[in-house]
Amino acid sequence: MAFIAYGWESKEFYRKWLKRDDPETIRELQGPILNFGSPQTKFAPALLESVHDAVLKDPLYLARLKRHYQIFKEKVDPKHFRKSAVTGTSRIAPSTSLRTSNPTYANSNEKDIIPSAKKPRKRHRS
Repeated sequence: MAFIAYGWESKEFYRKWLKRDDPETIRELQGPILNFGSPQTKFAPALLESVHDAVLKDPLYLARLKRHYQIFKEKVDPKHFRKSAVTGTSRIAPSTSLRTSNPTYANSNEKDIIPSAKKPRKRHRS
């Protein structure tokens, strides 16, 4: 129904990423926005407003969103994600800091977050 992009990086990050200082574009990249390159339905503007007004006001949800982004990027491109070519530093705080500050991840291991694709073995009675 809507493709919504969400940017949480600093203005400086986007300035370096764009390789130019365009305040209007940078403002659009920070926060939620309808993705320009994706198809949108007539409901997209209302969904964007809902995401902005309700979903993104929850700091625990934002921490979880960033953590899931980190998990995805580490799997797809681990060398690039671990050290940003733009800043020379890690883009997102280590997973333990997000996990411990977020009850969703507190007291859990990575294996608890991502379920195994293996089927459970049947137990045979002796």
